[in-house]
Amino acid sequence: MSDGERNVTIILEADAALVLFELLCRWADDDQDNVNPQHPAEELALARLLGSLESQLPEPFSRQYDTLVADALKRLTPGD
Repeated sequence: MSDGERNVTIILEADAALVLFELLCRWADDDQDNVNPQHPAEELALARLLGSLESQLPEPFSRQYDTLVADALKRLTPGD
């Protein structure tokens, strides 16, 4: 198996995963204006990360999604 074919596991706390998911959703929805990948493979990697988070997080399907994201942002912000 080549390095490109093996899987990598990243462990994130739930708040960080949800905040990252929201950031990547904005990147995808804004035609990538907020993030400027230097290579097409970087865009593909970001899109795959977004898809992976979406498949693992229940929050994006919650009616309280906005509140859940706001709460996660508060918990991750030092001093708040």
